[in-house]
Amino acid sequence: MKHQTNSKIKPNKNIEPPQERIDKSTGRLMVIVALGFDSFQGIIGMLPVVGFILSPLVSLFIWLTFWIWLKLHGVNVTDKIERIFIMWGGFFLELIPLLNILPIWTITILITVSLVQHNDRKKIKEFYENLKSTNTPLTSSIK
Repeated sequence: MKHQTNSKIKPNKNIEPPQERIDKSTGRLMVIVALGFDSFQGIIGMLPVVGFILSPLVSLFIWLTFWIWLKLHGVNVTDKIERIFIMWGGFFLELIPLLNILPIWTITILITVSLVQHNDRKKIKEFYENLKSTNTPLTSSIK
């Protein structure tokens, strides 16, 4: 039996609440991976000649890894000035010999993830406040 609909009835538009782009477990995993990268970079940074040559290449790989990972979660690292400053600042600090032994990537990713989560929670809160003030019913998209 085929389901027929009345064409005069207009379907309700689903109002989808904004979602966190980086949940807590993914954020923690990103920070742990950054800590692992920092540990690896600290080890190769202590090697006299090899570390000097490999460290910038490793930094580029790390930056690209996190750029792609954040992009996959809907975070553009170049759309807000604070993210540009944090990500590029972390990258350039990691290029400085001996300074790259510090956990700069861990700090960079921790700050980036924290800012994204904070902004997302703020957008979610504003969404529900606006929804409440307009008395718009929230329809479920669960089928």
